[in-house]
Amino acid sequence: MLVQILLIFMLSMYAANCIRKGNNAKENQFPYQALINYSSLGSICGGVLIHKKFVLTAAHCKLPSKPDKNYKVVLGCYRLTDGGQVINIINFIPHPKFNKFSGTISPHDIALVEMAKSIKQSPAVKPITLGNLEDCDSLGEAIVSGWGARKPYNLKVPNILQHATVSRISNKDCTKQLINVIGDFKPLDDTMICTKSKLNNNQSTCFGDDGGPLVLVANYRLVGIISWYIPPCGLYDAPSVYTSICAHSDFIKQHVHF
Repeated sequence: MLVQILLIFMLSMYAANCIRKGNNAKENQFPYQALINYSSLGSICGGVLIHKKFVLTAAHCKLPSKPDKNYKVVLGCYRLTDGGQVINIINFIPHPKFNKFSGTISPHDIALVEMAKSIKQSPAVKPITLGNLEDCDSLGEAIVSGWGARKPYNLKVPNILQHATVSRISNKDCTKQLINVIGDFKPLDDTMICTKSKLNNNQSTCFGDDGGPLVLVANYRLVGIISWYIPPCGLYDAPSVYTSICAHSDFIKQHVHF
């Protein structure tokens, strides 16, 4: 019981994610990458641009439903010091089944961020295409991106956007790996998908950039939103877990008219 309590606490502390041992991105390489920012606190979460007025992120970012003028989306940002398109947030819409009172991980960890005005599309700012069922079932390589800390015990964030290539695994294999590492597979369920590091490189999601995108290498379609992992990031043979886009397509289409 004590081990389970400690594990739940660890998962609650490490719900936020970023890129461990990532590589510097190239300018305009990830024009869909978003950053959710609060003026006095700095970066809150990562996100992904899916529409001229909407960004997807993780529900556990827990913004107010009607954010004040201090909450903003930053787009087209390659270096944090360079800024980008900065747009006020007018609505934060978490999935209705997300348990906002949970102290740990909850299923349906996905939310829509509505911006006050449309983006100005450019080589640095473009919405991504959502994956279909075939994409979400694909076990090919995928890319994660964000500005989080590159080492599990050093929370200093990089100035340049980071990325890493990871391998999709089935939820059956993900369950086995979670049981091997922590003795249980919960809270994994069929609304989530998993990745593992490519052999011997220990790249993974990590603390600092929750809500960021998981994108298929084959066609650059969005299949997941970074949700949780087993700490310390990248040091165990453990998967990273994402909210499935396909499992929540009805929620997205209810609010976003493509």
